[in-house]
Amino acid sequence: MMNERVPPSFVAIGQGQPGAGKGKALLAVDSELEVSRKLVPSTATHTSISGDAVTRAGALEAMERTPGCTLLVMASRTLHNLTIRISS
Repeated sequence: MMNERVPPSFVAIGQGQPGAGKGKALLAVDSELEVSRKLVPSTATHTSISGDAVTRAGALEAMERTPGCTLLVMASRTLHNLTIRISS
């Protein structure tokens, strides 16, 4: 049995809008996501979400849409709880 090499893939998640009355917008978030995309080989599968799509459900859906997600890039103003279980 031969093992097939799985191409690299990544999800970039950015949220620069703090929400009503919660501070200033982070204007560089979308450009940071674009820089991260450029640093990864063009052969990698890429999914990016930002703005209103950045919710827990949106992030999980983006990771599920990206087979074999090997890298997760997050750009935001909050601390991230990465204890979410991801089924394989």
